[in-house]
Parts: sequence; C-alpha cells; structure tokens
Amino acid sequence: MVELRELAEVLKKELDIYKDILTLSERKTDIIASGDIKGLDEIVKSEESLILNIGKLEDERYNILLNLQKTNGIDVNKITLSELLEKLDPEQEYNLAEIQKQISDTLSRLEKVNERNALLIKKALEHINNSLELITSAWDKETGVYGLEKDAKTRKDVKSFLDYKV
Repeated sequence: MVELRELAEVLKKELDIYKDILTLSERKTDIIASGDIKGLDEIVKSEESLILNIGKLEDERYNILLNLQKTNGIDVNKITLSELLEKLDPEQEYNLAEIQKQISDTLSRLEKVNERNALLIKKALEHINNSLELITSAWDKETGVYGLEKDAKTRKDVKSFLDYKV
C-alpha cells in the first residue's frame, strides 16, 4: 500500500528530527549550566526551526491518513498508530511498529532532558532573584529607610529597577 510506505517515510523523517532535538536539548543542559546565553539563544533558534519542520511533516502525515481513510474507511481523528498496525498484514507494515517504538523512546528521553533543563533554569532564576534581594537589602542598609530627600529620590529610582522579579 503506497500510503503506508509514505507514512513510514514521514515518520522516519520525524524520528530523525526528534533525535536532532534531543541532541540539542542535551547540549542545552551544558549550556544552561555554564550560563552561556548566546549559546542558549542559538540552540533555541535551531530548535524552533526543527519544530517548524515537524509541523510540516505532521501535515504530510495527516494528509496520508486522510488518503487511508478514503481507501480503507479508517477514521483519522480516532485511530492511533497502534490501532492501525493491528489492522495491517505484517507484510504491509513497512517497519511502522519499530519506528513507533523509536519515536516513543526518543520522546520519553526528550521529556526527561527537558525536565532536567527546566529544573536548571528554575534554580538559576532562584539564584538571580536571591542575588537581587541581597543587592536591594544592602542598598537599604547603606542609605537607610529615612535618608535625605535627594538621596531618597536616587534610591527610589534604583529600587524600582531592581524590584522586578526575573
């Protein structure tokens, strides 16, 4: 069946992109830990490009499933790949089961890496907020709460800048 071969090809392309995203996310862990903002920005831009490509492949995949719906009466809005595989002859599956397993494994690994990266970012933001609190409290100690009028104005301007949470 031509549609199944096309489906397998699209899913292989998606798998390759998910693997690329996983690699970038693993590199992102090191970049976050080192505080390399430029490197992080470059990785995020690369990820955005890959995600756009995934979206295009998803559109292709959906169109293939629409063709399968026409020829086999499959409801594309309700069927999963696992259910589709159950309806196929083993000779017609074009390694779809293996591709599905690899995509699932890759996405599971990607989820774990993203959770770790989110935790690192959260810790970094907490550190920044703590540093800002130390700076603002040190400023209060140096100038006092009831400083001179001109000092209070200067203090107020700086305080408003530092009062934002990161």
